[in-house]
Amino acid sequence: MVLDLFWSIVAATFLLLGGEMSSSARMDREQAVMGRTSMPRLPDATELAGDWRIEGQGGLDCDLVLDASVMRFEGAQAPAHDLTAATRRLTPMGLGEVRAWRPSPDGIALLRDDGSLVVFLNRNGTAYEGRGPDGERLRLVRA
Repeated sequence: MVLDLFWSIVAATFLLLGGEMSSSARMDREQAVMGRTSMPRLPDATELAGDWRIEGQGGLDCDLVLDASVMRFEGAQAPAHDLTAATRRLTPMGLGEVRAWRPSPDGIALLRDDGSLVVFLNRNGTAYEGRGPDGERLRLVRA
């Protein structure tokens, strides 16, 4: 009884998938399904490296350079990358401690020089947005 049910499900699935499929068509279909349900891809640091501008409320902004060179922290934290900015411009945004950055599948983390998180900015199209330590809305865009 259970075995009959199993083979009925297999047959129905086979018919739903269009009968006989070539192995490459089956792989394409599986990859399409996997792509819709899988997590966003982790971008390589070189894809995000370059000139950026972080914009805060009230017209505050600061130019940043996200560098792809690796910087390691003491302890177990994952490696990060160098970030260069005019700290005096970041301080009014509550970001005076930012020294490094790390990509993630859904955004960019801005870090202190010990590797701890200052702020996480979520990807929103081509920009990255979030709230600073003081609650201020921040937006990171290509310069």
